[in-house]
Amino acid sequence: LMKFGAANSERTFSVSTVPIRDEKHRCRGVVASFEDVTELDRKQNELRDALQSLKQSSEEIRQQNRELEWLATRDALTGCVNRRSFFKMFESVWDEAQAANRELSAVMVDIDHFKAINDNHGHARGDEVLRKVASAIMKIISEDDVVCRYGGEEFSVFMPDTSLDEAELRAERIRLAIKALITNDLRVTASLGVS
Repeated sequence: LMKFGAANSERTFSVSTVPIRDEKHRCRGVVASFEDVTELDRKQNELRDALQSLKQSSEEIRQQNRELEWLATRDALTGCVNRRSFFKMFESVWDEAQAANRELSAVMVDIDHFKAINDNHGHARGDEVLRKVASAIMKIISEDDVVCRYGGEEFSVFMPDTSLDEAELRAERIRLAIKALITNDLRVTASLGVS
């Protein structure tokens, strides 16, 4: 392709050449042809731009879908899995564990006297406590464990391939991590159950 002309009136030509040979196959000249393909070139550029725009839009949609999935499956305050998603995951892993005869444990975490925190210190402080407790739990769990905000001040931790003894040890580490939390001179404790 060859461009010719000023920027606002530029034309695109497809240039082809063929040698002219005599009977002894000596080159005696060249035939050159110029085909104006300006419109085709313009359309190809428009198509390329449209494809790039489509690719960018597609990536934006994928990103928005990831964000929507996160929002649909997570508790907005703590970032933990929400209860609906937790039960969906739990059913699937429960069935697999039973079929394969694998161990499976769960821990319930209930923040002690949480109503008193909200009543005496306000809901903003209560929300802060919930975020910090969720963060403390998530720092203790293993990569395969799932933390759910089960209710107002209750969390559930699902531990695939974890024995009861291992779950008890992890639950005790969670309890101690929560006990170590201090939120503006407010101490927090929790009661835990392991199954």
